[in-house]
Amino acid sequence: MPINRRLGRSGFLHICQKTADNGILFYVIEDYLVFITLVSVRAVAHEVVVLAIDLMVNHIHIGAIFRNRRSASSFMNGTLSVFARLYNKQHGMTGQRFKRPFRSAAKMSEKKIRDCLFYIWNNPVEKNAVKNAEEYRWNFLKYMDSDHPFSDPIIPSEASDTLLKLVRKVKAKREEGEYLGYGFFNNAYKSLSPKERFQLIDYIIVTYNVIRNDLVLELFASYQSLVLAVNSVTGNEYDLMDDTDNEDYRHYIKMLSIVRGEGLDLDSVCFDRPNAERDEQVLSRLQKRFRTEAGASDYEIAKFLHLF
Repeated sequence: MPINRRLGRSGFLHICQKTADNGILFYVIEDYLVFITLVSVRAVAHEVVVLAIDLMVNHIHIGAIFRNRRSASSFMNGTLSVFARLYNKQHGMTGQRFKRPFRSAAKMSEKKIRDCLFYIWNNPVEKNAVKNAEEYRWNFLKYMDSDHPFSDPIIPSEASDTLLKLVRKVKAKREEGEYLGYGFFNNAYKSLSPKERFQLIDYIIVTYNVIRNDLVLELFASYQSLVLAVNSVTGNEYDLMDDTDNEDYRHYIKMLSIVRGEGLDLDSVCFDRPNAERDEQVLSRLQKRFRTEAGASDYEIAKFLHLF
């Protein structure tokens, strides 16, 4: 259905995109990285000025300045379509992954933009994913202050040949304007030690980062002032009905740990895939463990296992 989007003089839109069935989208780090590198490449191509991105497990926030409404629609619709295709192929799925059309709200004044940014950055805190906003990797707040906030710096003389090779590959892909597909995260990536994997994740995010930190920091005296402000207020969003469901993201983390602990294939358990039957006994056992060990509600379990 066509939608008449407002785009005021500032050109700033708060975009909130939910999954088609309200279920979980981002299960593993590879899902996050494929999406963020795709967003970054397309933002450059469409001349989108990105001020904030927040990837939650079942919805996405983007705060950005667009040239016009057509540019916003082209950027978002194209990005979502490409990611859905990549995601479906990776996980053996078919069909729509996102609600359409995407929702957006224009913010006209600097104060409204600042409040919106607070809201975006604090989403993980509101969902109990972290205590402080900057602790959440996928709102990219901490990358304003460091190029390796969640890992040790890469020291070439100490790094493995595999890590250095993947670093070069990431750099080449970015220079060529290409996103990282799921094929990048193959045996070489999986063979990295946990330490080097975290180093590579930080390197990927920093290399592809298109968030205009310089423009964001113009709204604040410093990064320290920004973080203090973010953790003092939650911001607000009066123009969009966000994901206001009562849920605790810690439960999703625990459920994921339980699935991995049982050595189960994530795709076969969490997705009701075409031409594949899920083991009802396994699902029943998992649901019981999710309730008793993860403290998850029936609603959270349904979102995690796509039981809607």
